[in-house]
Amino acid sequence: MDRRPFDASACGETRLVYRLAYAAKTPAGAAGSAAGATSAAGASVATPAPAASSRLPMTVSFELLAPAGDARACRRLAQAWSRAGALSGPDLVRFLTSPEGPLAPGAADRAHLARLVVNLQSVRWPSTVRPDLGGHAEYVLRAFRWDARAGRYAPLALENTPDVARLSRDPARRERLRAWLSAPENLARLDEGTALLPEEFLATKALSATPHGLARRANRPFRVLFEPRDFAGVDFGGLSRVRSPEGLLRRLDQMTCPGCHQSGSVAGFHLLGQEPPGRVHDALFTVESAHLAGDLPRRRAVVEAVARGAAPDDEVPYPERGDGARGGYGARCGLGDPSFAGWTCAEGLVCSAYDAPQEDRATVGVCLPAAPEVGDPCQVGAVVPHADPHRDRAAAAQPGACPLAAVCNTSPVGFPGGMCTSSCVALPEEGVCGAIAVLDPFNRCLARGTVFTECLSRHVTPAGLRRCSSEAPCREDYVCARTSSGEGACIPPYFLFQLRVDGHAVP
Repeated sequence: MDRRPFDASACGETRLVYRLAYAAKTPAGAAGSAAGATSAAGASVATPAPAASSRLPMTVSFELLAPAGDARACRRLAQAWSRAGALSGPDLVRFLTSPEGPLAPGAADRAHLARLVVNLQSVRWPSTVRPDLGGHAEYVLRAFRWDARAGRYAPLALENTPDVARLSRDPARRERLRAWLSAPENLARLDEGTALLPEEFLATKALSATPHGLARRANRPFRVLFEPRDFAGVDFGGLSRVRSPEGLLRRLDQMTCPGCHQSGSVAGFHLLGQEPPGRVHDALFTVESAHLAGDLPRRRAVVEAVARGAAPDDEVPYPERGDGARGGYGARCGLGDPSFAGWTCAEGLVCSAYDAPQEDRATVGVCLPAAPEVGDPCQVGAVVPHADPHRDRAAAAQPGACPLAAVCNTSPVGFPGGMCTSSCVALPEEGVCGAIAVLDPFNRCLARGTVFTECLSRHVTPAGLRRCSSEAPCREDYVCARTSSGEGACIPPYFLFQLRVDGHAVP
């Protein structure tokens, strides 16, 4: 319901999110084979691991306008969603689709479809190809609208995502965009997070790149189009969040599709779906992103206010960090720019510039322990960005300090920014015993055509990793995976087969 300000004809949006998966068999009845796999640690293998089934790094979201109506109708809908929040399992399903439920018959009809949105990992390069970055992956972001006359889905402009190539070729159009962004009434909506850019500036396709999030210019299209000096004369007085040209550009970038999906995400996604009970290998412990987990209380507060008939707070914080967030481990923090002065770190943590490009090192950093701990970065080099993500690089960095008896797993073996790991003996409070694939025997196992998860279960070594959960997420570029003990441990995302596009069965 926080989407009400974007379309006055509806009570918000209902989003039905699906993740693609498959089950495959070879003609002989064994698990299906594939081509072009890489190992969990990023090394190429001659013969890939077959996979009988897997989920894929692709989601499809049907974004439906909630049935329109007056304030009374929106209040009834909010009350229905509030009631649904107290239910689970079959009771929840029955209520959602009942005549009184928010997904009552007709509510999910295509007539209400605002857009169909796709997020697809299109390519992954292992760390052997991009050792400085710890690997590289790209995600294609697209939106479509149903064209009843043509009987197909047609491309749709992406919300608040500029067409960088077209605007770069058209100085007059670029200047119109700069003027629109600088207008006081539009600045106020940008500060609130409720602005919608005119369609003449928008792209129909975007690409995001990982790792290293907003340090990559592919994820910051406005920072490619404009320099802070382009907004030097703008009056930011009276705004609550955007207080500087740097703050404006970062706010704009996080309102785009690539900027949003690289702000506190889970390998480029925000919702990846629950794992089957009891599954240990190739399993996520936390299936929603830090961005989503932090934003759900705000969304819930909007629904509860509408249900009471009260005026909700429709302002939207930066996706990188919610209003009032405490600045825990891995959180974004301010390095001196006035837009981020309130982004402080919790006790015992300091704000590190981390991998920020040289020109951004006084803007936003990362909250990290003052003394190194298990799971901390240990080989961080500032990203040297380029509009073409293939030309990004990370400045050379030597492995740094780790806690006593811990070692630094470096970027070239698949750990972006490096990661301190220890033994599982006498782990500190922040540590948990997990496992890391042993590279050579793991690769030989894959080369024999053994299923990925079986190789992963056979050829791993115990390791002290950073403990994680929904309440204590990993730093960016890492996911919270399930351990054999049922706890969460931070590891690079592409150590999980289900988060890689390469190596899967080809239909």
